[in-house]
Order: sequence, then structure tokens, then C-alpha cells
Amino acid sequence: MQFVKNLFLLLIVWPSALFFIIPLHAQVTIGESTHPHSFSMLEIVSKTQKEGGLRLPQLTTDQRIAITPELLATGDNTAKGLLIYNTTDNCLEFWSGERWMSLCINTEDKPAPPNPNPKVTTGSGILSGRTCFDIVYSNSGGICGTPEGRTWKADFTQPSFCSQTYTFTPTGSVSKLRFAVVESLPGKIIASMVYSPTYETATHISSTCTLTLVYQASLATDARGLTDANALKADIYAIYNDNGDGNGTIKATMLTAKIKDCNCCGAPTTSGTWINFMCHNLGADTSLDPFTYYSKGDTVTFDIKGSMYQWGRLPDGHEYRSSATIDTQANGYNPITPSDHIGKFIEGTSNWLNPQNDNLWGATKTPSDPCPTGWKVPSSDQWDAIYDANTWTWTNNGYQIGDALFLPAGGYRDYNKGELTNVGSGGSYWSTTISTVTPDKVFDLYFENATVYRDCDTDRAHGVMVRCIEDK
Repeated sequence: MQFVKNLFLLLIVWPSALFFIIPLHAQVTIGESTHPHSFSMLEIVSKTQKEGGLRLPQLTTDQRIAITPELLATGDNTAKGLLIYNTTDNCLEFWSGERWMSLCINTEDKPAPPNPNPKVTTGSGILSGRTCFDIVYSNSGGICGTPEGRTWKADFTQPSFCSQTYTFTPTGSVSKLRFAVVESLPGKIIASMVYSPTYETATHISSTCTLTLVYQASLATDARGLTDANALKADIYAIYNDNGDGNGTIKATMLTAKIKDCNCCGAPTTSGTWINFMCHNLGADTSLDPFTYYSKGDTVTFDIKGSMYQWGRLPDGHEYRSSATIDTQANGYNPITPSDHIGKFIEGTSNWLNPQNDNLWGATKTPSDPCPTGWKVPSSDQWDAIYDANTWTWTNNGYQIGDALFLPAGGYRDYNKGELTNVGSGGSYWSTTISTVTPDKVFDLYFENATVYRDCDTDRAHGVMVRCIEDK
């Protein structure tokens, strides 16, 4: 009781004492009349009361996340060093100026707590990089897929793999760029982050800026057994002034990375089975986030859109979006003949091959199927099965299918003049199924302006995207 009285008096007297003490020597001792050590600004000393201590603000993980937007908005890092006690994880945590850091040596082995995205003002620009990591450790079957079909594998035991590069490409001119990370388990996901300090003071930034994140090696075991529902998460932010002169508004572009022990890409079917899909279209840049539309231009193949195949053709260069064209049909297909057709998109006729061949792509992988070993072009029945079993959400530049599949709106290449059509607003994806309505055509999955058309009759000479599925 005496200690409580003393503490009550201290709380009353302390502000007044500071008013007089700080101007004299800017150092304070509480609890004793001794001068603090030279290395201390503040010392709390008790030689007679052993049961007292310093109690920090008590916040749950959700409460800590709720104050994060304000910390992110302090471009001068004035909140750096903020210290709290997290009652969800029973850990001391501090704000590093970029992310929350945990002071716990060990964290209880439990699913990650909820991590709603902090509400910051969303800006333009594209933040890209790897966002899904599957350690392929224990989960198998169902929504996680079989191990052999899980292509987005993450090996955190390899230091070279732990280092991942992210890029921010601004729209127009911005200034004072910095990066920040908010982890679902502070200090357990990201080991370090590095970017050029010149970004933070630079003006008129219009070129790509890079961030290197080093993931914790312990994720190789910490993510064991996790699915998409309880994956470990890191929200990655590019924070900047939206005016090149630095006189605009602080805005942010965010990307969420998930670490789990479950398939990154695929979808359930109407029968309750799961189809493993490759995370990217054939020809796309596989270092990019497979769930975010990112285009370097309509004619660029190696971004998120990928290649444009004529039905049944092997990859020979004709599939590049800017490949040369030729206006005469081929008369052989493996290899294509005449030889001057190799690497060229065949235009001017609805069927690039004469005579027509219905067996180039089929229900099982064929020699001319462009998908890598273990994968094949889907049938129309397989496209239908995931259409009926999932919610398809239009995102302006593609369709999000369920939780683990995204089809970018990469358009198609019209055979009439070899021109690209509907890039960014529509997309066409081949199936292996010959049309039952018009046998000289093939079914594909097509969407345009947020409307999906299944089993479309499509001319074989069109250039169409390919998304491979596991060949079982």
C-alpha cells in the first residue's frame, strides 16, 4: 500500500519536477535522489520496493495493426522506437520505422493471428515481386494439391532463395519513396530489408525502384501445416509523395506475400477434386506476382500476360506477341514446314495448317503440347468444372478464380492481320477440345469486359494464351 501511495505522489510530482530538472541537466532519476548515469536520460530506481516494475501499453495484435497506418504515414520516422507489449503473442514489440519487431526469443507454435490490411491511402504505380511461397512440407491433397503439382515451391533453407527482389514502378512522377513491411508475426518472417537511402529524399522519381527482402530461414519449418486460411503474411508497402516536387499527398501501394505449406495456384472442381494449375501463363515472367496484372505494353510477352499460341503449334517463336507474320499456310507441323514459317505468326487464314489435324493437342499430353513435362493444355470440360465450382471476380485486368488462381486479361492475336486485340480488357485461353458445333474450330475460354464466355468457337489461327494444368 505504501508503494501505491508513493507511486501516486510520483505521478503528481513528476511533471513538475521535470519542468525544473530537464533545463538543468536533461537527465532524470525516479525513485532515488541520485544523479543518473552518464549513459542514461531516464533511470527508475527502487532499492526498497522489489515488487514494482514498469508496465508498457498493453495492445492486442489487432490493436497494434490498427495504429500501424499512422506510423506508416510518418515519413520522417518520428514513431521509430515505439514500444508496446503484445498481449496476443505475449511479446515486447517495437516499431523499427519500417515494421514491427518482436523481442521474443521463441514464439508459441500457433496459426498466425488475423491480419486485416492497414487502411492507408492507396496510390497508383505497380509493386511487383514474389508473393506466394509454398514450402511443400507436409500438406497433401485437397485444396493443397499433390506435392508433384505444386510448382511455386519455396526452399528457405537456401540463403539465395531467401533473398527476394521487389520492384516499384511509379505512375508519373513521385518523390520521397520508402518501403515498409508489416508482418503477421513481427520479426518471424523478414530478416532484413534493403533499398537505396537516396529514394527517401529523391524528387521526380519516374523509373523503377527496387527493394530486397531477406526472408527468415526458419520459415522452412515455421510454415509447416499452414494453408491459405492461416498463412504467415507480410504486407509490403511502397510509400511515397504523389507529387514529383514533394508537395503532394503521402500514398502507398501494397503487396501481400503469403508463406504456407499449401499449393499457391489451382482451383476446386464441381466434383470436389482439385486441379493444379501453373501459376503463370506460358511465356510470362515467373518472377512476377501471379495474382497481380502487370503489363509492360501490349506487344511485350515477358510480363504477366505471356505468349499467344496458334492452336496445336509448338513453341518456335511464333507465340511471341511481336513476332513477324507470314500469309501462307504451313503444310507440316513437327517441325513446321516450309521452314520459312518457323517463328512466324501465320495470318490471313482461319487455319494455319493445311491439311487440318485434330490430334495436335489432346486429352493427354501430346508431342506438340507446349506445356512442360507433367503439364498439359486443359480441356473445355476442365475449364467448365472450375467455372461452376468457384466465384469468378473481375479485377479490371483479369479474373480472380477462388482464392488461388488468376487469369490476366492478355487479349488475343487476331489471325486476319496478326494484330493484338482487347489486351487489358479481355482474355482468351485455349482448350484441347475440338468444337462440336463447328469442327474446323476449337473451344476456348474467353472473357471480355467482365463477362465470361465458355466453349467459344475459336479459329485455330488466332493467337491465344495457354495456362497449363497438371497432367494426371
